[in-house]
Amino acid sequence: MTELVESTVEKCDICEKSPSSIIENCAKIILNNYSTSECKSEKIKELRTLLDGNLELCSLAVGLNGLLLIFVPEEMKTPELCALAMKRTCLALGSVPENFMTYEMCLNAMRHDGELLMYVPKQFKTMEMCIAALKQTRRANYFIPFGVTICRKCIRNSHCRLCH
Repeated sequence: MTELVESTVEKCDICEKSPSSIIENCAKIILNNYSTSECKSEKIKELRTLLDGNLELCSLAVGLNGLLLIFVPEEMKTPELCALAMKRTCLALGSVPENFMTYEMCLNAMRHDGELLMYVPKQFKTMEMCIAALKQTRRANYFIPFGVTICRKCIRNSHCRLCH
């Protein structure tokens, strides 16, 4: 994918860098906890400008780091792009539009980080989904909808006769 983008998208006139190196540089600064707010803001603007209207570069960015999905304009997000972001990191779930989420995508995310239950659509918040989230963290309890009751035995075993 990088080779395709490199050949179809020209280098920056000012700095002579390829789009992939610009994206990597922006991502490093944006995602670095030690970067200053001013520096991050500048790189966010640069990244948004670069990605706007260019699906190839959006794909490249998300392929490099799934968290960069948040900077892809909503109208450019596709199910494939969101799936790519989720393959890179389940933390991208918060940037995936609900209409592109699948049950399996959400369940996989719960198995890695239960607090992501906050982004799961109501129709996907099943007993199985909630148990998977709770196995990761008790804080997932805040995002379980009313009416879904899960006993402690379920969280440990997943096969409680009272709940199933």
